[in-house]
Amino acid sequence: MAVEAVILMKQKKVILRQLKNQLTSILNLRGSFIVLPRTDKNRLKALDQTISIGGLEVDIVNTANEEFS
Repeated sequence: MAVEAVILMKQKKVILRQLKNQLTSILNLRGSFIVLPRTDKNRLKALDQTISIGGLEVDIVNTANEEFS
């Protein structure tokens, strides 16, 4: 059971790392759009919605606490 939990946490860690990289790219893209003289508000809204990665970090901590406490 503990081995499965470690594998699960490793998978979540990889996903979280990839999402953080994507978040950096999206924030850079959003920043480049904001400085333009004309900005499409719908595109900014779509980027803002994409920015939230939610509670994945909390999920990793909860899994660790459940399996190893």
